[in-house]
This record gives sequence, C-alpha cells and structure tokens, in this order.
Amino acid sequence: HNGSQTVHGLRGYEPDKPFPTLVQVLAGAPPANSDPIRVDGPVGKQWRYSGGGFTIAQLMTSDAAGQDFPSLMKDRVFKPFGMDLSTYQQPLPAARLGEAAVGYRAKAIAIDGLRNTYPEMAAAGLWTTPSDLARWVIGLQDAYAGRSAAVLDQKTAQAMLTPGMGDWGLGVEVKGQGRDLVFSHGGANEGFRNEMFGFPGRRQGVVIMTNSDAGEQVMGPLLHAIAASYGWPGFETKTITPVAVKPGE
Repeated sequence: HNGSQTVHGLRGYEPDKPFPTLVQVLAGAPPANSDPIRVDGPVGKQWRYSGGGFTIAQLMTSDAAGQDFPSLMKDRVFKPFGMDLSTYQQPLPAARLGEAAVGYRAKAIAIDGLRNTYPEMAAAGLWTTPSDLARWVIGLQDAYAGRSAAVLDQKTAQAMLTPGMGDWGLGVEVKGQGRDLVFSHGGANEGFRNEMFGFPGRRQGVVIMTNSDAGEQVMGPLLHAIAASYGWPGFETKTITPVAVKPGE
C-alpha cells in the first residue's frame, strides 16, 4: 500500500445489475462505479491503503500465469493450504449460493440482492469460511518459521511480515516483534465485517467473520475475550473510572 495507487475500496455490484470487466474497473469506465485506478504520486514515499493497487496485481498475476484469477488462486494457494471451501469466483456460481451467507445492514435488513458481486477479486472478492482463512494464517506462520514451503518460501513470508510504512508488511498490517509479532487484516464488504489476527511466535491466531455492517459490535467483545484467555498484548481492556460530580455541577 505504498505504491501511490488510487481507490481505497470497492463497493461491488448488485447481482441483477451489470458489472464491469477488470479492465473497465481499472479505467473507471461504465458500468464501473469506482474512480479510475492510477498512480498519482511518488512510489514508496507514502502509505495509503489501496484496493486499487491489489486490482492491478490481480490482472498482473493472471496475465503472467496465463490463467484466470480464481483458477490460479485455487491451484497456488487454496489446494496447498487445504482451503477446500474457498473461491474467488465472482459472481458465485448458482450451485454454491446455498453455502453463502446473506449480507445485512446494521438494523438486520438484508442488502439489496443479498450479496454483491466483486470483479475486483484480489481486493474484495474472496468467498471463504473462518476455518479456511485460519488455514491461511497457519500456512503463513509455517512459511515464516521455515516449517513449510508449500505456497511461500521462508524469505518471502518474512518479507510479508516485516513492518514497513504505516506498520504494514506486504498485504497485512504488522506490529510488535518476537513472540508478540502480530499480523492482521480486517474485512469490510457490503453487509459483511471480519477480522483476522495471527501471532507467528506463539503459533496462535483468530478469525471472526460476521454477515452484518454492524459486525464490529460482536467482534470487539469476542476479540477481547479470546485475547484475555491467551494473554495477547494490545487487546487489554480499558477501565474507565467514573468522575465524581456534585448534583449542583
């Protein structure tokens, strides 16, 4: 996220509406609902979250491999990590709709169309489960420690988890060091909110997924409870001491 690419996040498209090709997304051309994805500043000089940057990476990797992105990720990542229920297929095939959660607004109202389509697969289009995503966390931790090179070699994994600008590594937020090194990433699509944390030095982690725009209300207390049980730093409960105020005040 320090390549000065534009477009923070992507809204997706209702399933009954036209959705653009990836090239149309990059150009900001109809029916794309996002701005053109551009490099508008010096590379490597600033941190700015960019789903647009990962959309560029999606096209680059697919072109380089000569393979569509969902198939590429299935072969290179999902199969080796045992993520059998995960897919980047967008829209989700009709045969799998019964497996998919419905996205909800904060007041328990289903989003229009139940779930959006995201041609920007690398940035916003992963369909997965908490267990499958936890397998990715474990896989990255194993590569980082040199226990496995099924997907990533140790050097690449360690580069991913080296803090850089904005306390981010390659693709994930990274903080701490040694036993307290932690990588994380949140998820926020229309009707869904998720959190993922991994502690390589402890061989621990957590993935929480919700199908509501108000998912943080559930995830916050859950994260604090899990962190307290495992003794994770950075999640300590903040105690507020009431201030004594006289009736006249």
